[in-house]
Amino acid sequence: MHNGQPVNLTWLEYQLFRYLMEHEGVTVLRNELLQQVWGHPPDALTRTVDMHIASLRQKVEGQPKSPEMIITVPLIGYKFQMYVG
Repeated sequence: MHNGQPVNLTWLEYQLFRYLMEHEGVTVLRNELLQQVWGHPPDALTRTVDMHIASLRQKVEGQPKSPEMIITVPLIGYKFQMYVG
């Protein structure tokens, strides 16, 4: 739910969001996400994770350009933190 409305996620967005939530408060490496969500080898070079994070933020964040739930950890990966407010 976002702003009291159901959110339609693609299967991959759902898997990505689920994985991040299961690792709340932990910085998850991009390579780990590629491997665990997409099944790509850990050394794959792709912007897939970043593109799906951006799409997910558009759907679940109040202000996608200033995310409060899905935080970028520069040069490393992403961290989920429960939104309060």
